[in-house]
This record gives sequence, C-alpha cells and structure tokens, in this order.
Amino acid sequence: MFAKIEEAIIKALQDNLKDVKKGSISGSKVTPKTGLPYVQVTNSGFKPADSGIGRPVVPDDKVQDVFDGDGEEKVFTLSEKPVRPLLGVEVDGMKASARAYTVDYREATVALGRPPKKGEGNVKVTYLKPYVTLGQRLSLVYEVKVWGKDEAQRDSLAEGAMMALLKEEETLNKQGLFLKLLDGANMEEPSVEALGKRVLYEVEADLVVKIDVGRMEEIDVRKPEKI
Repeated sequence: MFAKIEEAIIKALQDNLKDVKKGSISGSKVTPKTGLPYVQVTNSGFKPADSGIGRPVVPDDKVQDVFDGDGEEKVFTLSEKPVRPLLGVEVDGMKASARAYTVDYREATVALGRPPKKGEGNVKVTYLKPYVTLGQRLSLVYEVKVWGKDEAQRDSLAEGAMMALLKEEETLNKQGLFLKLLDGANMEEPSVEALGKRVLYEVEADLVVKIDVGRMEEIDVRKPEKI
C-alpha cells in the first residue's frame, strides 16, 4: 500500500515537472552525488482515519467473463465459482432471460439453450465472487522534498510540485487516493550543497482485505441415526 501511494505521487510529479529528469524524482534520499534539481517522495507516518477496524467497504467483487461464440458451443466455463444467483447473461448484445440458460454453480458453467452466433466477445456473463470485503481507512503523511541549486530553483520546484499534484487530483482520486496539503518548510542537509523545501501532504486511502467466505455447495437433510 505504502509503495503504491509513493509510486502514484512520483508518477504525477514525473508527468508534470518537465524541467526535472524522471530519474531525479524518486523515493531515494538526496546525496552529495545527486544531480539537481531533485525531488524525493517518502512516507513519514500514518494513523487511522476512522474508528473501528474491519468496517465493510464497497466491494469490487463483481466479475464479467466474456466469451467468443462459434455457432456451436453452448456451455461456457466461468473463471470463478459464482455466487447464487447469477447477475446476468448477455448474448449478441441482448440480455438473456433466466429461461434461456442454466447455471451449474458447483462446476461454474453456464449452458445456453441454443448456441450463440459466431462472434467476438458476444457472450457475457456477470456474477459475484464469494468475498467479504473489509477495510480500514488510513490517514498517511507523505513528504515531497525538493532540492535546488539556489533559492529561486528550490522555490520554483516546490511550487511546480504542488501544482502538479493539484492538476492530477482527479487521477489520484480515481485510484482511491485523496491528498490534502498540510504545510511546508525550508530545510537543509549538511552533507549536500543544495537548498531544500519540504511539503507535507495528508493522504487518505483504504487498506482493504478480501475474505473468502466459502460457499454452501449442498444441503443434506437426513434423520439422525439412532445410537
């Protein structure tokens, strides 16, 4: 999770800071041999953003398998065992009625009443996998440290970095990352002949775990045996 967020922030900066080489925007610490200008992105801490652990989150366990019809085959094997009931079957762009197919939930197959026409991706089966999705929302602090050869380059780079992340806000949001600018400050590194500025961001993101709850394959109803 931490590496994924770091990579997303670095990519946003690489795509927008045209005056900085992509290799000079990373998670590595600045050194005396580091070329300038340079940008470092690191995580410096985190805390829970909400109360409770393992709260339900919006699941992403919906699956759609797509098959090519050949005009003859009527039985299609799904990539996962589906949860009952199936969400839907589409054939040749039309939603099929429940009477037009049968489902073997144990074998994970769908059998159509008649073979679909020959076509590419003209059979689609949508269903859910047997997962419970739980998550913990975290509030993480990421540091964007910029280094320049002088005050003008440092301040220009810091401004450019903030503008870059603001520009990429929608893209980051789609990845489940929500950034908030906290503060910033000038900084120095004794071993490096450069001027630095640190910009702090709070990043809210979900730590998600999927639990396989298994499935009820069959119900066996029998009278208890006498002892």
